[in-house]
Amino acid sequence: MAQLVRRGLLFEPTRIEGEQLRTMGRRYKAARDLAALDKLDGPVSVSLYGGKGDELFLDAAEVPRWNMGALYWKLPDDVLFPSETVEWMTRLPGFTAAYAGDCDDALWQSQRAIQSYEGRRPHEHLPKRWNGWEWEIDISVNPGRRTLFPGFWIYAAWRMWFGPNTYPFLPVERLRSFPHAERIEALDGGVTFIELWSDPDDVATPLARERQRQFREWMDLDGLEDRADEVLQEVLPADPAFALDYGDQGHGGWAQITTWLDAERKPIRRSEAVFVHRRAFTQRGDTVWSETATVDRS
Repeated sequence: MAQLVRRGLLFEPTRIEGEQLRTMGRRYKAARDLAALDKLDGPVSVSLYGGKGDELFLDAAEVPRWNMGALYWKLPDDVLFPSETVEWMTRLPGFTAAYAGDCDDALWQSQRAIQSYEGRRPHEHLPKRWNGWEWEIDISVNPGRRTLFPGFWIYAAWRMWFGPNTYPFLPVERLRSFPHAERIEALDGGVTFIELWSDPDDVATPLARERQRQFREWMDLDGLEDRADEVLQEVLPADPAFALDYGDQGHGGWAQITTWLDAERKPIRRSEAVFVHRRAFTQRGDTVWSETATVDRS
């Protein structure tokens, strides 16, 4: 993460937070905090914020339930996403996929919770479905939605980069032969780059929605969504070091992550843990509650 910050975030960081830095939020100081980031080893959960009201951010987060780490990078609306930096990241160990697009559009194309619309957006015209315990927005009709899959997101974005780790599920020959893309390139390291349409500001136009729909159909992304839980059971360890529970687990927030730790407070399999750390957080990733306790073996 420190390497990426040094390459340039295209915004001025003013605040940093992260459990591994032992801070829930402090003023960003480049010399001190870059040195601290350099020392981090293993999965990183750190956020850098800038702009008015923390509207810009670089957020590194663990998504343990889906066997992956994720990096969320929000730039000013008038700044084009730096493809050269993404291509640099595609050469890093463990890369799977990257997407550049309108984050607000992706959020609302993917938002199921009716309460999230209340006071923000009308939803009476949107299709609904009963999920077994409550009514929710039916996002299956939204071609710009994004959903989690083990190791990467399923998302038809403006620009996309797919690494070889995705090819067992998204065959490279199929990706590179999609007939409706604005641009497709084979990059170093076996990475495939796809641009669905030319202007990122056109995300909500009929052209962009049609390209998203066509790409989803071509790659059978709906079918991949349906297989997500099945594939997850094949890749998750039976004795995990992490667990993720969605919903309020008694302390507020959108979800809660549990991490099992050894005596040095490093992640370890649950059966060997000395401590357990729990953190509840909002959908944006902000911490609302956390605690570390000794594992009870009685």
